Order: sequence, then structure tokens, then C-alpha cells
Amino acid sequence: MTTDELATAVLAMVRKRDHVSFAELAREWPAHFRDGPLEIRSSVAPNLVIWAGLSETGADALEQMKNRTVAYEPASLAAGLSHRRLHAQLSASEGKNPQALHSYRRPHWVPTVLRPIERGRVLKERAL
Repeated sequence: MTTDELATAVLAMVRKRDHVSFAELAREWPAHFRDGPLEIRSSVAPNLVIWAGLSETGADALEQMKNRTVAYEPASLAAGLSHRRLHAQLSASEGKNPQALHSYRRPHWVPTVLRPIERGRVLKERAL
């Protein structure tokens, strides 16, 4: 699958479902979103990991779409009980000290969903 084909398929899924997690992408296209060597990290807080396991094609497809047709949004608490502690930790850190998110010494996963940009809000890099 080429980068353009993958970007088109992912965009179709996102527009159909409105909220698509990286786990859903990994189930649908494991070679591109689960088994690869690359990861997405915040550019302003490098220890905040959005997703790991991307192939070059998967990373390129997401880069094509990001901020033009697809927005990244933090997943809500309702996204899963297993993520409750992380969400609470991130929220508490952000509320007490906006710089706290940038000071993690070890990588922390930030549950994130993809949304059509016309329905979502672009995830601000300072939040990640």
C-alpha cells in the first residue's frame, strides 16, 4: 500500500467514524500502525508519546493528513478506564504547573484520537 492509498483509507475511516484511535488503526493496518519502528512524540514535550509502532508509510500518511484534513485530539476519560490514572496525572500536572508536562523524565503515553479537522479542534502542541 502506498502512502497516498493509506492516507486516503485512514481519512475515509476517520470521516466515517468521527473519532478513530491509533489502536483502531493498528487493528486495521498492523503493518503500518503496530509493527513498525517509528513513533510519534510531541515536539515540545519529547517524553509524551502519542503512538509507537509506525512504519515509514504510516508515519508519512499521518504527516500528509495532520493539520489539513485530520486533527489529533486527546482522548477523553471515557475512552477507557485503563487510562484514567494517566489522564488524572496529566490533568493535575497541567492544572498546577503548565510546564510539568514538559518535565517527564520517562516516556508517558498520551491517548489520542484522530478526528476530521472540520469537526475537531487541532491539538495544540503546548498541550502535548
